[in-house]
Amino acid sequence: MMLNGSRLGAGAVLGAGALLPEGAEVPPGMLAVGIPARVVRTVAAAGNAERYVHNAGRFSQELAEVNPGVAE
Repeated sequence: MMLNGSRLGAGAVLGAGALLPEGAEVPPGMLAVGIPARVVRTVAAAGNAERYVHNAGRFSQELAEVNPGVAE
């Protein structure tokens, strides 16, 4: 999630569930994760952006609904 005035540089990736605070910036080509988001490495060192997009699609297909209080 990106708050008001935050910026994501060209080719940068914001990790799933990360929170980029108001006014913060992720430099181009960097990977930022966490709450608040912090830059951890370059996207090139972690693989490539297409890999992250592919994994996001794959993971979303594997999600299962959770019903609290209902025993399986």
